[in-house]
Amino acid sequence: TRDVFNLTTARDFLAYLGDDETGNKYLTIYTLLTPASILGLPVLDFVLTRYGYHAGLQTVNALALGQGIIMVSSDNLNVQVLGFVFASFFRCFMYTISLGILPTFLGIGAVGKASGIMPCAAGILALVNIPMASWAVNGLDGNFFYPNLIYTLVVIPGIYAAWVLGQGIKREDAAKEQLSRKSK
Repeated sequence: TRDVFNLTTARDFLAYLGDDETGNKYLTIYTLLTPASILGLPVLDFVLTRYGYHAGLQTVNALALGQGIIMVSSDNLNVQVLGFVFASFFRCFMYTISLGILPTFLGIGAVGKASGIMPCAAGILALVNIPMASWAVNGLDGNFFYPNLIYTLVVIPGIYAAWVLGQGIKREDAAKEQLSRKSK
């Protein structure tokens, strides 16, 4: 939902910060930085291999939090470019990890169905973006501070959820190891 909100409101958000006066230079930078996240895949691979999916999810949370903090704390378009980088990596990592973790929970046979259900659910949840964008553009005269603050604060439960998931994975791994020792 956050990703869709950022993509669909980027033009209005940047216009409020003064990008129209630059000829939409920063919107162009935002658009061009979107595919740059592929350069971060080796980092993501390292995190997943070394620390597991829960650490990958925490990386996604950290990127979302970093982007949100930049969006709500700075009106400087040059500083927003760093937020664009965080947004690009956030998108890539979020989709990579969420699709990669599915077999862990569902098994190989259900991955295709879940891969379809996941974007469908995200699309339905993204309907909240319509009133949020309308509120920012019409009710707040183009100021996206409060909607961006809400999306930044919503990351906090995600941090907790990833931690709980990590604890569950650790307990499961310990139980498997204990069972393996007993069978030997």
